[in-house]
Amino acid sequence: MEKKYYVVKSLMLANGITFITGQKPFVYDSNQAENKHVYSFVNSLELQEALTILNDAKDRLKK
Repeated sequence: MEKKYYVVKSLMLANGITFITGQKPFVYDSNQAENKHVYSFVNSLELQEALTILNDAKDRLKK
């Protein structure tokens, strides 16, 4: 694993990761946009597997 943390900008993706892994994110104000947040997770094998599962499901179900 290269980086200790993995940051997502999407609340929906953060909720999906939390649902699958049980890992709760650290929430920070975005440096790029006012009144927005980013969600930081500990980068682990479980997180990477959850991202694969979520992206595969999105690709399969999105039409």
